[in-house]
Amino acid sequence: MKNEFTFTIEGVPGELKLEAGLFKQKLYQDGRLVNRKRGKYYVTTTSGESEEMRVVYGLDFVHTVVFRGRKYPLEEKLSRQEYILGGLPVLLVFLGGLVGAAVGFMGAIWVYDYFRKEKRLPRQILAAVGVSAICFVLYMSIAFFLGFLMGRY
Repeated sequence: MKNEFTFTIEGVPGELKLEAGLFKQKLYQDGRLVNRKRGKYYVTTTSGESEEMRVVYGLDFVHTVVFRGRKYPLEEKLSRQEYILGGLPVLLVFLGGLVGAAVGFMGAIWVYDYFRKEKRLPRQILAAVGVSAICFVLYMSIAFFLGFLMGRY
C-alpha cells in the first residue's frame, strides 16, 4: 500500500515526489533522494540554501507537507460520512484492545485510501463492511495464535 504524490511548492525548484508507505516515506527533489534527519527533510530552495520540510500524516488520514509555516495537503480530505463509514474496522478496539485497535487502524487506513479513489457509495459500503470482516477474522486468528502460545488452547 504505497502512495506516490508529485507536487511543486513555491520557493522550491523542480518537482517533488513523495513515496509514502505504511511505515516508510521517501521524498525526492528532481529525482534525487532528499536527506532526512529526525523526521524532517532538507530541500534545496531557489536561493540554493537548504531548508526544512516536514511531511505529516495526521488523524485526518491526509498527507500534508509543512514548508515555511504553510501547510500543503497532498490529498483531499474525506467527507464526514466517509470518515465514519471507513472507521468501522476500528471498532475492533472494543473487542480486542490493543491488538484489535492495531488491526482495525490498518484496515481503516486501507479503506480511506480506497475511498479517495472510489466515490460511489454502494462500493464504499461494500469495501468498509468487507474490510471490517477481514479485520475481524485476522484479529480472531491472532488472538487464537497468541492463546495457543500461552497454552490456553
